[in-house]
Amino acid sequence: MTLTSIWAVISRWRWVVIPGILLALAGGAAAFWYTPYTQTVEARYLFLSPVVDTKGVAGNPFLQLGNGVAQAVDILAVSLTDGETERKYTRDAATLEYGATRDRSITAPLMVITVTYTDPEVAYDTLDSLGDDMTRRLVALQQDAGAPRAQWVTITPISRDPEPELGFEDPIRNGVIVFGGVMLSVLAIVALADRRRSTREGWESMARRDRSPRGQSR
Repeated sequence: MTLTSIWAVISRWRWVVIPGILLALAGGAAAFWYTPYTQTVEARYLFLSPVVDTKGVAGNPFLQLGNGVAQAVDILAVSLTDGETERKYTRDAATLEYGATRDRSITAPLMVITVTYTDPEVAYDTLDSLGDDMTRRLVALQQDAGAPRAQWVTITPISRDPEPELGFEDPIRNGVIVFGGVMLSVLAIVALADRRRSTREGWESMARRDRSPRGQSR
């Protein structure tokens, strides 16, 4: 089928195609409008290890950022993203997503926690709860390991998004799906109607030939 023939079919059935396009646009716009957009919030935490010299005098922990504390960050990241913890935070918010990982773009032991959800209040509450949970788990791990309190790794909040980052991927996807689905349905109806029209015209042409004097002489 050539572009010319396709255009001829569309022109022939424009009274179906034009309303179909308008319906597809309206449906896509409605799907976009009524699909909640996501809101992502992020917080960063720095892990610090106390520095004590041979005389028991505390030093500056920022001078020892590359001292292996990053392993504690990785352990807690795994702990915060296990199945039980995930079920805890998504039990009442099935579409909520979160992540906890070490920022590998820098050498400092930095934990990045992100939460994505449609309700910003729930997102921020979950973000803060994850931060508190992380601190409690770090304390419990060090207590269970029998580490002296003077040698405990500590957590310092570095940043917390003041405003969520909006994400429109879901509304756009749903809008495109609805628009495409309606248009495919319209094109299928047009194709079926045009085929029936061609078949009917073929039968009518054969009937006219049979009724013609030349056809009767056969």
